[in-house]
Amino acid sequence: MVLRNTKRISILLDLLFFILIFSSIALGNYQFFSTVQQICRNYGVDVNYSNMELREMVEGSKEFILPILGTRGNFDKIILVGFYSAGKAMLKCNLQVEKVTLVVSIKYKGMEKVFASATKSDIMKYINNELPPHKFIRNVNFR
Repeated sequence: MVLRNTKRISILLDLLFFILIFSSIALGNYQFFSTVQQICRNYGVDVNYSNMELREMVEGSKEFILPILGTRGNFDKIILVGFYSAGKAMLKCNLQVEKVTLVVSIKYKGMEKVFASATKSDIMKYINNELPPHKFIRNVNFR
């Protein structure tokens, strides 16, 4: 009887441990994702919180992936707002993200996707006005 109760307590503690670990990770991402979403919304760009992703890259660095829906007419604005919001959120949440990738979906004879990536250093220069928008766009890698 005592062994059975000990096993139940052990399982319960293991479950509680995993819940605490995953909830702390989710809460850290929640603040970052909601900050990105709020900044994008302020500039008239809609992003979906549930589609954002924070990935572990090689050597423990992180990559933030932000899917955005746009049109051919506002492509430049969407790119600039996406990177700006990610950079501001990195500063506010003190999150070390080394690379930001935007996945811009554009309706043109179907749905076309454009991938745009920038490094943390370029994004920080851009949001601190050390790099003008037209030069920042030249540093962005498009796929």
